[in-house]
Amino acid sequence: MGRLRGFAVVAALGVLVLVGGCAQAGARDGVGAPQTASSETTGVVYAKVIDSTEGTAPALTYREYKVPGWGSLEGYGERLATISYSPQVQGDPTRLRVLDFKTGKSREIVSEGVAFKDGFDILDVWSSDEWVAWEELKGNEQAARYEVQWKLYVAKLDAETLTCGKPVLVDESEVSMHSRPIFRFDGDVLYWMTNSTPNPRQEGTVHGAIVKARDLNTGTVRTIRETAKHFATMSVGDGNVIVAEEGAKSYRTTIRVIDPATSQDTWSLDLINEDMVTHFPQVHDGSIAWTAYTHDTISYPDLHYRGQDGVTHFVRKGTQNPMHVGKYLFFGGIHIVSRGINMKRNLNIIGGYDPATNTTFTVIDGEDDVSWHMQMGVGYREDSFVVSADLAPDAPDPEAAAKAPMLIRKYTLSES
Repeated sequence: MGRLRGFAVVAALGVLVLVGGCAQAGARDGVGAPQTASSETTGVVYAKVIDSTEGTAPALTYREYKVPGWGSLEGYGERLATISYSPQVQGDPTRLRVLDFKTGKSREIVSEGVAFKDGFDILDVWSSDEWVAWEELKGNEQAARYEVQWKLYVAKLDAETLTCGKPVLVDESEVSMHSRPIFRFDGDVLYWMTNSTPNPRQEGTVHGAIVKARDLNTGTVRTIRETAKHFATMSVGDGNVIVAEEGAKSYRTTIRVIDPATSQDTWSLDLINEDMVTHFPQVHDGSIAWTAYTHDTISYPDLHYRGQDGVTHFVRKGTQNPMHVGKYLFFGGIHIVSRGINMKRNLNIIGGYDPATNTTFTVIDGEDDVSWHMQMGVGYREDSFVVSADLAPDAPDPEAAAKAPMLIRKYTLSES
């Protein structure tokens, strides 16, 4: 990756990406918000082979933007996107920049974390058009696992001045007691999730997960779900909170769609998976898309889609980060191409899927050997999505890398 993000917690970051958070103290079944499902959990019947066919992409337009290289797209709305810049020199702070899709201008909004001088640095970030939230982390789990701390901050964004307001501390804990948070916005509400596991040195740590919500206008915090189960991921979509609940001794995952107003399950689905479900399953209008590893896909997961009719389709191999846009599903993927005898190269592609016709299509395929990426864990959008490609890590020398930009494209469906 060529980045130095998270010197303190490389291992912790890997756990977050693959299996979500892992800790929240005091979580117990029957305590906090109710969790009775409003509909009985039903299971998935998998297609044994890919049953989609290749089709043609819908009409799309895009606008391309350039920002300084060595960045990571961290979240976006219709107008604004936030990019983080990990330090290229150890000891420097992580910085945040905002891009305005309307004007094409970008500006640095955070030069260092709130608690940087106390040994913390920004790690995870998420944003919308109105808000930006970030996690600051201190410590090294490999060296001192009981001394790693995190803080979660949120700040208001101003699209006209490309600035952010004063950060507000939302939550804080130690990783050994409460896992690093996964957090998302829905309008003016920030949702975050942590897990807890017992340890012999700290009282009050038990098995469990908790999802909380903060009204960013009033500051009111409430519990959406508290359980003795483990939640691998949490996201938001269609006004709901979506969690991936893992089994106690396996990767078997149940997707729960929670109405935050009542804290009840709107519906749920047992994926009946044997191997790991990756990243963030996506739910929209009664359909669900998810990626999962199988025994023959060690490197890249498979994409599955289940519509309102209850039929599960095996859409594609080598796929990640699905996202509902309009009536389509867009995703990042891998295209393996031959480069001579016994030589293969993996190219990053951006593709899509039309559930109505059960066809896949390609948006970008090996374009100038640039690796374009879909953003992880983005909920439903009506007609647009954003992809990014950082040219700096692949530059031939340090001088070229310093000048290489990060490219960001906003695609829009041309269909009415």
